Amino acid sequence: IHTLEMMNPCVVLVWFLAIFTSCCNSMPLSVQKRWIIDDATGERVKLHCSHWVAHAKPMLAEGLDKLPMNVIAANVAKAGFNCVRLSYATYMFTRYANNTVRDIFHSYDIPEIATAIEKHNPSVLNMTHLQAYEAVVDALGEHGVMVLIDNHLSLPDWCCANGDQNGFFGDRHFNTTEWIQGLAFVARHFKGKPNVFAMDLRNELRGSRQNWNVWYKYVSEGVKTIHEINPDLLIIVSGLSFDNDLSYLKTRPLDLNIANKIVYESHVYSFSGDTGRWHVQPTNWVCNATIQLFIQQSGFLLSGKNPAPLFVSEFGYNMEGGNFADERYWPCIVSYFTSVDLEWSLWAFQGSYYFRQGKVGPGETYGVMDSDWKEYRDPNFTQKIQLLQRMIQDPNSKASKSHILFHPSTGYCAHVNDKEVVMGDCKSNSLWSFEGDGSPIRLMNSAMCLKAVGEGLPPSLSQDCLSAQSSWKAIHTLEMMNPCVVLVWFLAIFTSCCNSMPLSVQKRWIIDDATGERVKLHCSHWVAHAKPMLAEGLDKLPMNVIAANVAKAGFNCVRLSYATYMFTRYANNTVRDIFHSYDIPEIATAIEKHNPSVLNMTHLQAYEAVVDALGEHGVMVLIDNHLSLPDWCCANGDQNGFFGDRHFNTTEWIQGLAFVARHFKGKPNVFAMDLRNELRGSRQNWNVWYKYVSEGVKTIHEINPDLLIIVSGLSFDNDLSYLKTRPLDLNIANKIVYESHVYSFSGDTGRWHVQPTNWVCNATIQLFIQQSGFLLSGKNPAPLFVSEFGYNMEGGNFADERYWPCIVSYFTSVDLEWSLWAFQGSYYFRQGKVGPGETYGVMDSDWKEYRDPNFTQKIQLLQRMIQDPNSKASKSHILFHPSTGYCAHVNDKEVVMGDCKSNSLWSFEGDGSPIRLMNSAMCLKAVGEGLPPSLSQDCLSAQSSWKAVSMSGLHLASFAKDGELLCLEKDSNSTKIVTKKCICIGDDDPSCLDDPLNQWFRLVPTNV
Repeated sequence: IHTLEMMNPCVVLVWFLAIFTSCCNSMPLSVQKRWIIDDATGERVKLHCSHWVAHAKPMLAEGLDKLPMNVIAANVAKAGFNCVRLSYATYMFTRYANNTVRDIFHSYDIPEIATAIEKHNPSVLNMTHLQAYEAVVDALGEHGVMVLIDNHLSLPDWCCANGDQNGFFGDRHFNTTEWIQGLAFVARHFKGKPNVFAMDLRNELRGSRQNWNVWYKYVSEGVKTIHEINPDLLIIVSGLSFDNDLSYLKTRPLDLNIANKIVYESHVYSFSGDTGRWHVQPTNWVCNATIQLFIQQSGFLLSGKNPAPLFVSEFGYNMEGGNFADERYWPCIVSYFTSVDLEWSLWAFQGSYYFRQGKVGPGETYGVMDSDWKEYRDPNFTQKIQLLQRMIQDPNSKASKSHILFHPSTGYCAHVNDKEVVMGDCKSNSLWSFEGDGSPIRLMNSAMCLKAVGEGLPPSLSQDCLSAQSSWKAIHTLEMMNPCVVLVWFLAIFTSCCNSMPLSVQKRWIIDDATGERVKLHCSHWVAHAKPMLAEGLDKLPMNVIAANVAKAGFNCVRLSYATYMFTRYANNTVRDIFHSYDIPEIATAIEKHNPSVLNMTHLQAYEAVVDALGEHGVMVLIDNHLSLPDWCCANGDQNGFFGDRHFNTTEWIQGLAFVARHFKGKPNVFAMDLRNELRGSRQNWNVWYKYVSEGVKTIHEINPDLLIIVSGLSFDNDLSYLKTRPLDLNIANKIVYESHVYSFSGDTGRWHVQPTNWVCNATIQLFIQQSGFLLSGKNPAPLFVSEFGYNMEGGNFADERYWPCIVSYFTSVDLEWSLWAFQGSYYFRQGKVGPGETYGVMDSDWKEYRDPNFTQKIQLLQRMIQDPNSKASKSHILFHPSTGYCAHVNDKEVVMGDCKSNSLWSFEGDGSPIRLMNSAMCLKAVGEGLPPSLSQDCLSAQSSWKAVSMSGLHLASFAKDGELLCLEKDSNSTKIVTKKCICIGDDDPSCLDDPLNQWFRLVPTNV
């Protein structure tokens, strides 16, 4: 019951449910053959984890002296890991469970570490070891990260050595009775923790006493102990020789009648065996030997008559670089892992240790984070593991087999750009068919194949697929265990880009010309148009690092702004000259420190260098003509806003567009240009708009016909309504995309303070649809790109805190293209101030951390492709909570909150119908005031009938048994969702100013 009529109400309904903790997959999990499966849905769950040490001498998860626990947990999720292997030492819980953290640090006499912990995590020092460990588990759960509880050793210490008496059953520090007591305690204590999905028995069994008979005895006892106490858990079983060897299972399987809960683990490093061989033998030989040994000792489990899941619970590389062996081992092992789509956990997440092997505060060279826990130790780390993190094989899939062309050294995947193969990220990529040695490598759903042209030249895409030049084979001794599964390949590629180009328009969608697949734009703005005429932030970080951070944040494109005069008047002036003219030497000095070559570049060269840096990280670029005179933008009377203004000479503007279209022609990651940002001012009118927009579009298209052309309207890009009666007819409709802006202050900001929030949200969406959103529907739909929107990321902005979930719920419901204002965390010079911060910026003022720690979660569903025009899948819905950005997952008969990378799907037929779990007989049922809704098979009662009951359309209500209308509500002090009396749902009560945000939910339709 609402007045918000969605453009296509069958497309999306966004929702959220009763959730107690957050977790990225439904639990419990089980095993089917070699796969790990979600019990609730039957879908595969791929483990891509990292290790977080908590077993060492201080018996506390590392890093709490560097950052708040919750921030570390958020960073784990941000890095793309869906689980953590969290280690403990048996004695932590059998002998020291009730000792406080403060006591242990006092005993080690490292007060500086204790002081730092107290600074970042004030409550931790007074916790017991058990409480602190559990707090870490809970923090990970709050960020949708699953936990595998890892018994690393018994005596807390650094691990591991053959003679440490801590490595095999019966060793001096490995009393088997105490070990079983520890397993039992952990299984019992963490039973019911929704994000604890597994326990392992023991890390790296080793030493001179190890043997298989003793192994079978105690492994059987350990498995039975855990399973009898907590039958929901997966149990991870390791072998001998530092977790390298499970080969004895070939002849004597572990038969415990609970095979659906057992997962085997293995470790593999460059030093698993003889590290020196990488230095003295051909790399191909050593790679082949490494993989063959891995298959013989553990990889064999994935195939054969009775396959079982294999979890590589430790592998990794020196992330500081310069390790000869690791630089060869890594692409070798990654190529194999992707070929069989293994489950894995990377060693390690921690960037430092409190105390290790006699040293205070040493760094971890294999750590994802640097020693300050603020940056990735390897700036290219996220790209290197991107394909590893993807689910490559789905046992339930009915899709035909295809291949991903992959370069394991860089982690890039191949994309087709017309008849050229380019390198880009692995979030999206072209697919190929390959029938084996001697056959062509064909672009899927195409007559094109790869053809060798000559030495030093890239292969072409050709329809000549029968010649010798189109016949491909692997020349090596490495025979993969399952060669039909994945072709891991790399081609001669000269540029990188995250999507094939060019792009075009089909109805309301943006399409990859080469594949016909939709490309969803989820971008951010990077200012380069302001007075210094240089992309912001080069005084804070190297250009390449900023570009990498754009990609790391999940953006696939950047709206990179320029001022017309930059290229028509100042193209050949140097950056050094402009900073000298502004007399801000401290900024110039900082730029020279981080980007030594930039000051001597011209404005054009510096702008192009930024474009290229983004391309190297697979980020597309939209070149945005923000204004003519370089300055802060925008004001109605700035004479910089409409055709013919003092600073908007139309002839010079056209010359600028022509120059840019010509100069950047052929840049593979430049996919679009816009005509002008935020047309405005007292002189604006539609007749003049039509004249110059037509001229601008034609100018760009004639010079560079591959580009999309982004067209804005009037009134600060808010209004395209005149197109309802007078369409822009230029006979190149397949290249035109319209843009719009929407902020909390688009209109009257004050109304958020004085009118009911549901009213203002409804009015905001209605106005947006009237002025621009109408383009998405009707007889001749067109693509709409919201090229600016955003919120104050420092928090505390009353209007933005209500506007954001309102607008996000609408954007997800129609799956819009968008660009967030803004990526930059600061400015060189803005409105008379040197170095001010950008409160709407993704990055903080140092460009090192996200200004809003919850930013990545808030935009996660926005970044996903929710609707695919080519999909044949039936419609379903995502249950979404727009204020937090979380999506719902089903855990048996409980709905839990997690991230939106994976989620449960629901069906909903409209007001008055049940919300059903897809492919299930279960539906949501209201139970009563203050209680979570249940999952029930009673789907015909009034308590299972749901409807929207507010003007915003963002309250979901049902009836309790006593007939009272109850809305879903997120508890403000926890992750729980309950049903409570609905807040401010009346259409005629202007006095109700209570905050309804905890009750805002939406069911978003999807066919992906």
